[in-house]
Amino acid sequence: MRSKIAIVLLAGAFLAGCESNHKDTKATAAAGHEDSKVCDMPGQGAAVAKAEPAKQPLAVYGGEQKMADQKAVPISTVLANPAAYKDKYVRLTGTVTSVCAKKGCWLRVAPDKTTASAGAAAAPTTQPMKDIFIKFQDPPAGRLIPMEASGKTAVVEGTLKVGRMPEAAARHFAEDGGASEAEISKIVGPQPQLVLTGPVVAIEGIEKPTEQ
Repeated sequence: MRSKIAIVLLAGAFLAGCESNHKDTKATAAAGHEDSKVCDMPGQGAAVAKAEPAKQPLAVYGGEQKMADQKAVPISTVLANPAAYKDKYVRLTGTVTSVCAKKGCWLRVAPDKTTASAGAAAAPTTQPMKDIFIKFQDPPAGRLIPMEASGKTAVVEGTLKVGRMPEAAARHFAEDGGASEAEISKIVGPQPQLVLTGPVVAIEGIEKPTEQ
């Protein structure tokens, strides 16, 4: 009799253990299922692709540039010491400040706001030149460089010439650039000017018409 009672108790304990294990298994599976849901949420555990900045359009005039970016010199540096760059082929960076209003055949490039103050501090107080003058041949039709190029960043290449622009030419280009009569009247005698010959100009933020 006692042996039968012992067998019954052992069987009951075994069934209770099985039921408990079954409940634990279900709970573990449920927990695992919930964890799986969290892990599978969008953006979890996966690398988020970085959005690349939109590229600025770039218009190039005069052919192809051939110097590396590492060789570029801020225009402020050249204005501070033109003699060091005279008759050298250079790559310069700056901002377009003026464009020919009639044909777009010339432009002036000056130091940008970041480098202008540094250049001014290093430049002699007698430094009369404030920009680089770049002239292309007049286009046979239409215009070459658009007016919206003014204010844009430019990278220019060419041979730097240090000279003096005749009064008549200086007044002519000032008039084409939209200078007032008062400003033009102040141009008296030859004007000191840095000129880039054989130029290649790349202007950011504008698009060049395909027919050019």
